[in-house]
Amino acid sequence: MKSPIYTEKTRCQDCYKCVRQCPVKAIQVNDGSAVVRHDLCIFCGRCIEVCPVNAKKLRSDISRAKQLLSLNSSVWVSLAPSFPAEFDIPASALIGALRKLGFTGVSETSIGADIISGKISRRLDDCGGRVISSACPTVNELIRKYSPDLVPYISDLVSPLHAHADYLKSKLGNGIKVVFIGPCISKKLEADDENNPVDLALTFKELRKWLNHEKIELTENEEEQGFFPESNCSAAVFAVEGGMLNTIKAEVSAVDSRLLSCSGISNIRGTFGDIAALAEKPGLFLEFLACDGGCISGRGMTDCSGYLKKRLRVLNYYNSLSAESSIGGRGSDLSINRTISADPVPPPKHNDGEIGEVLMSLDKFSSEDEINCSGCGYNSCRDFAEAVLEGMAEKSMCVTHMRKMAEKKSNALLKALPLGVVIIDSSERILECNRKFITSFSDIDMDIDEKIERRLSGLPLKSFISDTDLFGSIQNSDSDMLEGRLRSKDKV
Repeated sequence: MKSPIYTEKTRCQDCYKCVRQCPVKAIQVNDGSAVVRHDLCIFCGRCIEVCPVNAKKLRSDISRAKQLLSLNSSVWVSLAPSFPAEFDIPASALIGALRKLGFTGVSETSIGADIISGKISRRLDDCGGRVISSACPTVNELIRKYSPDLVPYISDLVSPLHAHADYLKSKLGNGIKVVFIGPCISKKLEADDENNPVDLALTFKELRKWLNHEKIELTENEEEQGFFPESNCSAAVFAVEGGMLNTIKAEVSAVDSRLLSCSGISNIRGTFGDIAALAEKPGLFLEFLACDGGCISGRGMTDCSGYLKKRLRVLNYYNSLSAESSIGGRGSDLSINRTISADPVPPPKHNDGEIGEVLMSLDKFSSEDEINCSGCGYNSCRDFAEAVLEGMAEKSMCVTHMRKMAEKKSNALLKALPLGVVIIDSSERILECNRKFITSFSDIDMDIDEKIERRLSGLPLKSFISDTDLFGSIQNSDSDMLEGRLRSKDKV
């Protein structure tokens, strides 16, 4: 099966924007095309969002969903709690539209979130358990691959989506199929896991595309459509940063519990150095969400902007529910433990000598030459040199190196010409010239070397040629080429 994120090489335009924006530099440039390395990827979807030519793509699973519906009589939707942020309509209208697509029924993923929160709350009361939520697949991948020493701190409970699918199959039978629909593209990675009870994951973007293709309008139905088994109140705010903690706080009684939330990959990585020390004292729980502000900013949303508006929609939906609609202690009989294993990405193992050789081949002979412009996509010239050694980058990605290469070629051409050549600016000052020009229009009788040629740069053209009217007429002409005859001393 194709990976959730892939590259159309023929569309890539060598802009390296995906390299600059990828938080883990999981982009490999080969023959000018920037390709996602799936073994390094954490599936945050940033490359898809920033690619200006749509070369980075998210796998569409609409056809697979249609096939699932055609082959199975009972296919249920696990609907993410962020749905009010995407669809500003009554829940019954969305449920009705999903049933028109062929789904048997719709249930809220927040039921699984409620089940997991209850388990965590009891562990915090017992002053035990792990400290990092396992709800976000991207965060799990980030830790597994780039901070494997923190894997033991990840909750050994399954994700809320996994728990919800288990719950549905325990109530409706193991023969049913479960399709997740939400804002998260990395849920596709979770659904691809053969050990996960979720059969398929679609984004809100895909759902809108499917509804539009089937010409199904999102309008209120005369027949009231409800969630199975009912609307869930307590975990309905899971989609926003701090939403999981809000659910846990309602049930935890330990007064010394420290519940903290953090969103955004760079912010999350900034906390990694403190976790081991903070976890020594029981009662700590960290809610990590890869998308800034929570799942309502997921890459699978139709519009990733308007954070405040989307957050208010989720909160308004939450406030509209009755407190009695909490799923409570249901799901306590489910076996929802799992083990997350590390899959560390080997760090680069190149010494200073090897890095220095690459830098010198890029015309960087001193620290002053390492301007760290990030034009290549890497934070520093040394990072770029390591990427070249790792086979992740090509030397042609260095803008300053390519400019110097072009200058060297133009200089070589200039020197090789048998005619005198001078290049001037609009103020008639010399930018470059060759030796033939110097010997023809100056009294310099010493051997002309490169130092002399460079020393002439910036001097007025009149230092060599008294009558420069011809040059002025060239600059003021619309013609690409003018021909004239110039007399200087005893030469023509």
